[in-house]
Amino acid sequence: MECIKQTGAKPEVIAELKKGHLNESDDLKKFTLCFFQKSGIIGPDGKLNVETALAKLPPGVDKAEATKVLEDCKNKKGKTAEDTAFQIFKCYYSGTKTHISL
Repeated sequence: MECIKQTGAKPEVIAELKKGHLNESDDLKKFTLCFFQKSGIIGPDGKLNVETALAKLPPGVDKAEATKVLEDCKNKKGKTAEDTAFQIFKCYYSGTKTHISL
């Protein structure tokens, strides 16, 4: 909720994100970065923390597969920190069709 307030992302857009509908809006990119930073998935250095991301996955997700995909996605870069976080999220989602619990 804090990231929704901080970024102005609409709750219905976040609900769609949870279903896998990836909207390329700036608000959603800001939300993704905020959430990833607050949860430790992206560290203060702006890099993906694979171990933390794995810990946030829903039960039943194949951790070996998720690790491989996260390792492949961790070097994704965008034009901004927000875009980079969103590119990592998109890469992970397209590689697994599952998402990190929001």
